[in-house]
Amino acid sequence: MKNVFQTKDMEYVNVSLPWMSDHYAMVPQLVEKQLKTEQEAALRYDTKTPRYLHIASNKTNRWGHQRSYRLQVFSFTGDHLPESQAEERAMSWARYKVAITKHKDLEQTSCSLYSQNNIWTPAVDFSKYIEDNESIEDEA
Repeated sequence: MKNVFQTKDMEYVNVSLPWMSDHYAMVPQLVEKQLKTEQEAALRYDTKTPRYLHIASNKTNRWGHQRSYRLQVFSFTGDHLPESQAEERAMSWARYKVAITKHKDLEQTSCSLYSQNNIWTPAVDFSKYIEDNESIEDEA
């Protein structure tokens, strides 16, 4: 089974009214996007998050709809330490509300308890997982 990361959000579109061709109205329209790389799928804390986040498969359910899991982001810790601070590398995972990455055997965890002992050279730097910008499209 292959999976993709999708976002769905509303966007207003200016359309002409069929019954009054000289008048226009702003109408909400559903916009679906498929995020294909790790950097696209790393949704930072200081950006607008789409209304719906889905991990979807290429299979359909018994009603013919694409099977998917919805990710719901309810809370966030608030302001994050600026990336210019050396200590920030020890908690670079906190830059993101959601980050979808391709798993590698060398990337076992997103952070480490040992980072608190040496925050300037952390045992795990999560931002490196996203920097290689691998494709996440059609991954099992």
